[in-house]
Amino acid sequence: MVAELLERLGRARSRSGQLAAAVAAWSEAAGQRERSGDRPATARLRGLLAMVEWDRGRFDAAEGQLAAGFQAVEGTGADLELTDLHHIRLQLLARAGDTARIEAEAAVLLALPERTGNGRAVAGAHLARADMAFLRGDFAAAREHGRQALAVAEQAGISTLAAVAYRRMSAAAASAGHLRLAREDGLADLALAQQTGPPALELGARFGMLMIDMLTDAWEEVLRNAGPTGRACWRAASSPWTRSSSSACMCCASWR
Repeated sequence: MVAELLERLGRARSRSGQLAAAVAAWSEAAGQRERSGDRPATARLRGLLAMVEWDRGRFDAAEGQLAAGFQAVEGTGADLELTDLHHIRLQLLARAGDTARIEAEAAVLLALPERTGNGRAVAGAHLARADMAFLRGDFAAAREHGRQALAVAEQAGISTLAAVAYRRMSAAAASAGHLRLAREDGLADLALAQQTGPPALELGARFGMLMIDMLTDAWEEVLRNAGPTGRACWRAASSPWTRSSSSACMCCASWR
């Protein structure tokens, strides 16, 4: 009961940008779950800790938490937690720009739906395909895989993955020069991120919209949204991604 309350507290703290407090709550919850022998719950919490540690800029700690998560889930048959951990690893590799490891991790994730059959795995597999197509410069395929991920995520009611799918679709459309579609998908991503996700999810959506506005010379929109994007930076904590986004906001406003 206490561990469940701590996990909920951690989620609330993460949503509000209080990342150190989220780490404290989830670390205590993970310790309790580990001592009680609940390995799937321990793995789930280690995955959450990996994400929030990355958002804090503590990359070695994030890797350590992820490794602990995989160790906890090994041999349990907990397919949902295993899928989540692989998807988290893929997200962290994408943030780090580790192309070689992205390919390898995507291949692992693509095999999971055959074993699990759950919506999260299928959506994650389509997102992995979208990432691989984008890296090859096949933006049409990247957008199509993003659309397939969106359909699965919506059917399964997984709003955070739906937001990520919209983001992949927006990036593919923008790279192919279809800026109207990119804006529509970006706005859908932002709406979902604001409703359901932690600050880092909203920050990514706002940064994507900022780039689209710059590409289309929509400088009034850039100026209007620079303030909310800057506030999202503060809520998402001081990772390198946050600092670069904040700098972009300030540069756009001052340049204009």
